[in-house]
Amino acid sequence: HSRVAGYLSWLSAHGYRGADPLADAYARNQAVTAYRTWLKAQAKPNTVNAVLTALDHFYTHLQLGPIPSPREELLSGARRILDEDEQKQFLRSIERNVSSRDRAIAYSLFYTGLRVAELVALDRADVRLAGERSRIDVRGAPSRHVPLQPPPRPILRDWLRERGSPATEALFVNRRGGRLSSRSVDDV
Repeated sequence: HSRVAGYLSWLSAHGYRGADPLADAYARNQAVTAYRTWLKAQAKPNTVNAVLTALDHFYTHLQLGPIPSPREELLSGARRILDEDEQKQFLRSIERNVSSRDRAIAYSLFYTGLRVAELVALDRADVRLAGERSRIDVRGAPSRHVPLQPPPRPILRDWLRERGSPATEALFVNRRGGRLSSRSVDDV
């Protein structure tokens, strides 16, 4: 109701001359198009689409049929790829004020494409630092071997030296020595 009420309030504030947008399909189309343009400047695409759906139902109830206004395109869940300058900026920012553990996490994610959940599930034994044959063994269905490029190798070696031998086999551990959570990596 509030979505339709917002539209009706907007309609009364913008007073249409001529045909009534609540009774004439052409006037409705003009009013909805103008409202959609106004709303796009005020709200996110999901909200705009929700309002347009409510207006579809409203106008169908008034027997004018659904509105012909297109919906807003929503961003998919696809990851955005950093351009070259953003990649350089990211790597420079990691070098400053970041612990060896956090640097190893960032480099591992950046150079391997692992998912955060895969990264936190790694054990020390899953990392093979052997020159050109360096790799990370990712368990799961299906398990796979991810080649480890040269840049993260020394970073991982530094982390492994600093990590020492905590009670857990987890590659990345928290301050208490337990396996690091995905949420903790998100905070890095």
